[in-house]
Amino acid sequence: MKHKILLAADINTDFEHLLEDLYNLLNKSHRKYISAFLVNEYKLEKVGAADEHLMQDQGISSLVENIERELAIEKKAEDFDMTFEVVHGVTDVDRLSSLSTVFDLLVWELSSFKSRDKETAEAVMNSVKCPVLFLPTEWEIENLIIVYDRSMDSVKMMKGFLNMFNPELRGLPLSVLVPDADNTYQIESEKVFIDYLKLFFKNIGVQISDQDPIKGLEREVVFDSARPFLMFGNLSQEQIDNKGL
Repeated sequence: MKHKILLAADINTDFEHLLEDLYNLLNKSHRKYISAFLVNEYKLEKVGAADEHLMQDQGISSLVENIERELAIEKKAEDFDMTFEVVHGVTDVDRLSSLSTVFDLLVWELSSFKSRDKETAEAVMNSVKCPVLFLPTEWEIENLIIVYDRSMDSVKMMKGFLNMFNPELRGLPLSVLVPDADNTYQIESEKVFIDYLKLFFKNIGVQISDQDPIKGLEREVVFDSARPFLMFGNLSQEQIDNKGL
């Protein structure tokens, strides 16, 4: 099977290390076709101006502008059964939106957000057509958390996770956060979803919340840890603001 990965990275990104991270985090049985673009070239419509470092970078032989460096990254990618290319000209929301249409996942390095993380996160979440993974530079996963809002978006998200990510992650504890049910149909929907998860996960805890499950993240979840892998569907602007993304 093949997966197309769109990678948003900083000009100083250690691509070799990042490729190894993706190899360990994603499903090893699927060949990845990775297209990387520089956040330094990206500008936000809200901001209305390019990254302040872009003008400096244009006069420097940067990582992706160096042909020899690109060839080295491509060769390293083959070691992980990946195909790697650099995509230039991803400078605005519209280009990012159209580009993301055919990709299975957008991986965005958290370190590249710098001082404009909230604006970037809002623009990305509102424009891309594929799932988004915000990846810390030094990541470690202790447990999984899924916010289930009874929508098909939540179901598709979990099926995408099972297909896209390393099956070894299924051995970690899984917390399922769900809103309080209003009727028997919603209770049945939750039961069907939990039964489906039991086909893949052995250690599942369910937490019912009488408020928005996203807000419930401020409290202790079923399997509390400092390094969770958080999964949620499409958030409203109000939810994004509340989480401070």
